[in-house]
Amino acid sequence: MNTRHAREAIVQKINVQLKYYTTIARNNSVILTLLKETAQECEEQEMSKDVFGKLAETAVDSISIMYKLQIEQKILEQLLVKVHETEDLSSFSVLDWVRDLVDKEVGHFESHQADLVKNKIWKDEEFIDFLKHAWDGNHPDEQFNAQRSLTVLAGLDDEEEAEGQSASQKRLAQLLFADDENDDVELEIVGEQFSFKCPITQRIMDEVLTSKVCKHSFSTAILSLCNSSGGRVECPVAGCRYMVNVSSLFKNKALNRKLQRLLVKMREQSMQGDEEFVRV
Repeated sequence: MNTRHAREAIVQKINVQLKYYTTIARNNSVILTLLKETAQECEEQEMSKDVFGKLAETAVDSISIMYKLQIEQKILEQLLVKVHETEDLSSFSVLDWVRDLVDKEVGHFESHQADLVKNKIWKDEEFIDFLKHAWDGNHPDEQFNAQRSLTVLAGLDDEEEAEGQSASQKRLAQLLFADDENDDVELEIVGEQFSFKCPITQRIMDEVLTSKVCKHSFSTAILSLCNSSGGRVECPVAGCRYMVNVSSLFKNKALNRKLQRLLVKMREQSMQGDEEFVRV
């Protein structure tokens, strides 16, 4: 087979595979649309948190598959350019070239899948739209926040329900809220800011207590405020219309883990500053 025919044969096979990826992407988009509609309908009917956890897990897996397919599609597109640019295809091993890229790109994705998905998922428009559909189904008048909506709808942060969490709920918590090293006094959460500064004391929280009603978080100062006001108090966050009482508060495990790492980091930086001052 001459070079022209060999090139045409390779290009044809690549284009067939690219069309296959396009079909998968289209089918995946249909699945995500169905998940959004199902989540919204179920939430309107007050579905269990376990059910929503399974829907959310399916959405994450579907989007994760798309991330991997996008990498493979990019490899094929690069191969298409390489085939057109290579004059002598007899000296060009397609299999070796593809295998090297697959080992590098796809291998990296698979070995770091949890971190890559966690870093990308909160910026993924499809996933944010999925959560918003579910949140709006039963919380039309409440402000939407992606991470807060998932923790509430799937019951990932309620200590009272932690013992009975399903495998889907535990996997979601591990995949999307696993510990990381990129915390600061303020966390950027899909275009919003979460601050570890207590809205009551205006200091960094000693412990994060979150209201089940309005989802706002406070330091333990909220307990004293409630007790001195007959058991309940209007939420200290400006603009919030809800009342907060002691029984509506729970220890926010995910945020407390981040808070503890932040405090350790701040202590280390403070000690380092003291050492530098002494050396000077």
